Amino acid sequence: MHLNPSPSEKQSIQHRIQVLSELAGSLEQAQRALLQSNLEELRGHTTRQHELCHLLGEISGEASRQAICLGLVNDGSGGQMAASARERWNALGEQLQAIERRVAQLNYSYGALLRRARRTVDIFCRVLTNSGVTYAPPQQRGMGIGTVKE
Repeated sequence: MHLNPSPSEKQSIQHRIQVLSELAGSLEQAQRALLQSNLEELRGHTTRQHELCHLLGEISGEASRQAICLGLVNDGSGGQMAASARERWNALGEQLQAIERRVAQLNYSYGALLRRARRTVDIFCRVLTNSGVTYAPPQQRGMGIGTVKE
């Protein structure tokens, strides 16, 4: 049975979709900044992502997301949804699920890029640490005191 969602619940879901879309965009831009080694831009996107995640926590909880997916949101009137309203509500739920999957996939690939970058930095650090002994500057021969240079 589909019950009528309240306008505030619709607005909450729409706001959540908007914030998730912004988060997806920030994740995409952060990946580009990481691949271009643009540390300043990367820090800016990381800060923005933190703000968006905090905002997501404030919007609506897990219960609202589950309710929209199940179509069981109640406005207290106990009335049935019109077919067109039910279609719009279901489309909103599908849109929310799609953007959540997109953000999850972007987050996964961004995490993989960060781990790869970290491994690269670790390799360079080991090379620098070990190269001090391996590549010592050569000592000049025959240039001591009393030696004539030709």
